[in-house]
Amino acid sequence: MQVRVRYFAFLRERQGRDEDTIDLAAGATAADAYHFLALPAELPVAFVVNLERVQPSQVLHEGDELAFLPPVGGG
Repeated sequence: MQVRVRYFAFLRERQGRDEDTIDLAAGATAADAYHFLALPAELPVAFVVNLERVQPSQVLHEGDELAFLPPVGGG
């Protein structure tokens, strides 16, 4: 299945782009997608599917939009 992935903040800079389209096996979760992309395992990110915050265990479906939101710092 194909899933659209959007990157924000540090992850956008790290990946060098705003988004990707990836192919995953049926039944893959948001966490599976994160690991598939080899993103930093130690980074605490929020998972968002179709504009709703979800658990990493959320099962993805064809055409879903997945976003990873890293913590934002500032002062």
